[in-house]
Amino acid sequence: MMRFRLAGILAGVALLVALSTGSAYAAKGAYFGTAVEMAPGQNSYDALRSLESIVGRHFHILRLYRSLNDTTFSGAGPQAMHARGMPMYLNVSSAISKRCVSWRAVANGRYNRYLRSIAKTVKNYGYRVYFSWNHEMQGTCKTGTAKDYRASYKRVRRAFRRQHVTNAV
Repeated sequence: MMRFRLAGILAGVALLVALSTGSAYAAKGAYFGTAVEMAPGQNSYDALRSLESIVGRHFHILRLYRSLNDTTFSGAGPQAMHARGMPMYLNVSSAISKRCVSWRAVANGRYNRYLRSIAKTVKNYGYRVYFSWNHEMQGTCKTGTAKDYRASYKRVRRAFRRQHVTNAV
């Protein structure tokens, strides 16, 4: 019985040591973030500040929804997050404006110039950027099969590697 207790204590100590040597970044916990809707006449920073005022704290991350041809971090909200040194969350949909783009066309390289632009935008942000590619596949766009998606995702990753993007997750 004593051996089992000793083994349990040693396992617990080993777990605590392992957890304490983990990434300091992960030790900060979860980010408190949002995507904000702008009211008429409001810019993205005003919308962000208004929501922060209601909630009573600053957000740590701002999420942007973009199409392939609109992947900038322009606007007062993204600029404010950059000034704070905070990460962004960029979701890019397989669309040009509101027109659906097939994943197969992306995988075949038809939209490489847009992917390069996305990669450069993320790299130039300078802080961590959480990136998702076409996260809502159940939407109204019929963009292809699971195999097509995987191939398009590989093309997106290749664009990031070729631009030497190291700040994307």
